[in-house]
Amino acid sequence: PIRGDIEFRDVTFRYPDGNENILEHFNLKIPAGTTVAIVGETGAGKSTLVNLACRFFEPTEEIGRASCRER
Repeated sequence: PIRGDIEFRDVTFRYPDGNENILEHFNLKIPAGTTVAIVGETGAGKSTLVNLACRFFEPTEEIGRASCRER
């Protein structure tokens, strides 16, 4: 299980072979113990968001953090 908060602060992400940012200056904070549903259309970035939170992908740019690691 994930421990601690999930927080994105001013995160920008682009796939290495991409020409455009998938996320730009994205901010989100989910306090520990909170249940959240991530919904959206195909290609909206749901899987990318989860992969960034678990650090399977690294942000192209970030000010602050994009992490689900325990603090």
